[in-house]
Amino acid sequence: MALNQYFLQSIEINGTQLPRESVTSVAYIEITKLEAPLLLLNIRDVTGNVLDNMGVGEGSTITATLGDHEGSQALFKERFYVVSAPLNMDTVTITSISMDMRTLLIPASSPRFFVDAQPAQIITTLVKGLKPNADTFNRIGTYHLNMGQKPATLLKQIACDHGALVWLARSNINVKSMTDLMKNKPAFKYEYNNPHAKFRITKMRNINSDMAVTTSKQYRYVGYSMTDGYRSAGDSSLPVRLTPDSDLGTLQNKGRVLIPKLDIECAGNAAIKAGMVIQLMIHRYDNENRIDESVPKTMIVERVTQFEERFAYSTRMILGVPSE
Repeated sequence: MALNQYFLQSIEINGTQLPRESVTSVAYIEITKLEAPLLLLNIRDVTGNVLDNMGVGEGSTITATLGDHEGSQALFKERFYVVSAPLNMDTVTITSISMDMRTLLIPASSPRFFVDAQPAQIITTLVKGLKPNADTFNRIGTYHLNMGQKPATLLKQIACDHGALVWLARSNINVKSMTDLMKNKPAFKYEYNNPHAKFRITKMRNINSDMAVTTSKQYRYVGYSMTDGYRSAGDSSLPVRLTPDSDLGTLQNKGRVLIPKLDIECAGNAAIKAGMVIQLMIHRYDNENRIDESVPKTMIVERVTQFEERFAYSTRMILGVPSE
């Protein structure tokens, strides 16, 4: 029964099954940016089987089955590309990135042009086999993928123009408006200082880094229209940043960013994914003011780490809200 607690159900490296008990810790990370999923493993390798016999190293392929053993919350299979696998004493530390994500980071060998295309069309053209889960935006644009440019860079530009987040997780690539994400029904309700809650927060830390996150967006975005002249969005006191797009909505979107507000830990929940909306209730030790109103009631999961070590399994989330 103890094995049923694991988040990592099974693992193959270069097509060879690895004994589950040799994995001492695992961290699976999803981020609402094109930087993940990541799989970090610590593997006991006293006899040298992993490095010598299995030949694990940069470029090796990992196929992992992850999630709830019964599949009632989540159960999925994903392939990873090994970035590094150094040996320290008798433990191999493997850092790997999703194979689909690695594909998006390979520079294009030839240019591609997309005229009046929705993000879903661009995704299916750039990468075969990925399932696009993209919003349909009112404004469509023309985009160029230059030779030597990474597809991920183009997708980030598209998301920026639409005030959206773009990320890859569990074989899906998502392009979702931050405003529309906040309108989604919360997937879970987590509470702090309430022992009777169904989903409880075990640790919590406020993140006060608004300025650091928004600094890169502190500009007055200006574009030129042949019919309307110069158009801009942003405070007039900010430095000007010229853009090739004069659409007012696009100029406003360029200044939007997801601001992290809360860092929480809870019991392992394999169903929690990046981009999910979580409802929060922070109880205070105050009879007159029982609920902490300073924390937004709903937030987006900016990143989530599923961490398992021996028989302990926990989930850590960074939650945030879109900038105004």
